[in-house]
Amino acid sequence: MSYAMSNSPTGPFTKLDKVLAQDPAVAKGSGHNSVINVPGTDTWYILYHRRPLAESDGNHRQLAYDRMTFNADGTIPRITMRVKDNFADNNALGWKTYGGAWSTSGGRYVAGNSLGGKAQLDTNFGDFSYDADVTVTSGGGDAGLTFRVSNAASGTDSYNGYYAGISPAGRVVLGRAANNWTQLGTANLTVTAGTSYHLRVTAIGSSIKVYVDDLTNPKISVTDGTFAAGGDGLRVFNAAATFDNVVVGAPVGAGVNVAQGRPATGSAACAASEGPEKAVNGSVSGGNSDKFCSSVAGAWLQVDLGSTKSISRFELAHAQAGGEAASMNTKAFTISVSNDGTTWTQAVNVTANTAATTTHPVSGVSGRYVRLNVGTPTQTTEVATRIYELRVFS
Repeated sequence: MSYAMSNSPTGPFTKLDKVLAQDPAVAKGSGHNSVINVPGTDTWYILYHRRPLAESDGNHRQLAYDRMTFNADGTIPRITMRVKDNFADNNALGWKTYGGAWSTSGGRYVAGNSLGGKAQLDTNFGDFSYDADVTVTSGGGDAGLTFRVSNAASGTDSYNGYYAGISPAGRVVLGRAANNWTQLGTANLTVTAGTSYHLRVTAIGSSIKVYVDDLTNPKISVTDGTFAAGGDGLRVFNAAATFDNVVVGAPVGAGVNVAQGRPATGSAACAASEGPEKAVNGSVSGGNSDKFCSSVAGAWLQVDLGSTKSISRFELAHAQAGGEAASMNTKAFTISVSNDGTTWTQAVNVTANTAATTTHPVSGVSGRYVRLNVGTPTQTTEVATRIYELRVFS
């Protein structure tokens, strides 16, 4: 679903971007939307349908809604499809179970004691953070999160993917399944039956980290690249458990580039293949295929982080980082942050850069929106701004 803008209600209109698009990690077939406003506020929501990834029936649609925001210049950041379930409606729509006994009660997803019962979402995340509240209610085994899963079936280890769980036996465990079990890591942890614990798994490439309550220091950190992407779910093994507040999304936490893959807008690009999205795609491969380029005086680039983040540093990969001449590196620029896309606070001011990549540590800085404003685009009279990557670290 795209949108266009004009200075006149009769046009001409200029198509700018998509407001809503399918997400290969979340859902396809997004569209047929409505927009509502909370009366007396500037709070907006978009309601739309979307279709599960594995569903081939074009008429199989699920209703979804997300927050809709507007930038100060009237442009609309792309909607981010969410994967969230707090089971407050006491249903488990969207979940498919494989073995075990699953039900909803009291605003939680309840799993009876079984040897490997699973409940899976139809998602396909590669890099992500996956959060959930897990309570082991009985049994000496464990309960937790499955991720990067494919080929799920009933049976203890009948799936390809990973699992991280907690046990009243006093441990947190991480392992890999492929119709058998390979333990990848374990750590001592006091777990009391009937007490809720917040689990987070952050996976970026082959790096997998498991957190329990303390979301700064991982309990387990391993490197394993056997499975690159797949579905997310829940599992019990020789235990009964309840689950709540499931959230799957872009990676979060210290050392994570929270701008990667986020919706980006900017001044007019030099070419269609050099749009702002190239500055947040997580790669610097060189050439015109992987940079944001704009010849507009006062070029700008803006990224919507999705929610307000505490920020520890910014990084910019300039022209030379992408294989171009050092004389094309951005000379003067500022970086500002905003919570609402309207009121901005300058966090970085550079007047005489020559480096290919610049790092800008900050303190006490937070915001949902990050905006790069370019004053002098190059070291010469060349007018085109070249940004190969804008990174923002929480």
